Amino acid sequence: MTGNEVDYSQTEQYKQGMTFFNELMVHDDIAFRKGHLQLNGWKIENVRLRGLIRKDQKISAGDIREDFKQKGVDMKIGLDIAWLATKRIVDYIVLITGDTDFVPAMKFARREGVRVILNSLTSHCSTSLKEHADQTIELRPYV
Repeated sequence: MTGNEVDYSQTEQYKQGMTFFNELMVHDDIAFRKGHLQLNGWKIENVRLRGLIRKDQKISAGDIREDFKQKGVDMKIGLDIAWLATKRIVDYIVLITGDTDFVPAMKFARREGVRVILNSLTSHCSTSLKEHADQTIELRPYV
């Protein structure tokens, strides 16, 4: 709406995230999988949308946010889980996610005898994820 360009790599959020990821990548016993962010367009904030529906108001630039989706990671992690489970390389897998796309990989690992520990980073975790984990823990992220 404003016509301005934004270089997201210069934002504080990006810099903090990259610092966290770079530290995480070099820790022992951690397999870090990177995907890429895809801009799927723009969306109106839900709170603002309700107000716009109820009143005859115009949308401003502050009402609109980017709609980013992370792509290319689920399959990589799912394959890692299956490979580790079938090769009997690990006894436990700690999966940090809130994405139910991982349920098939979790079920597969458990059938292979690997214990799956789920960290959802939130108390509002999907029942399906909890159902297919051996244990659920809640740890808060550093970033």
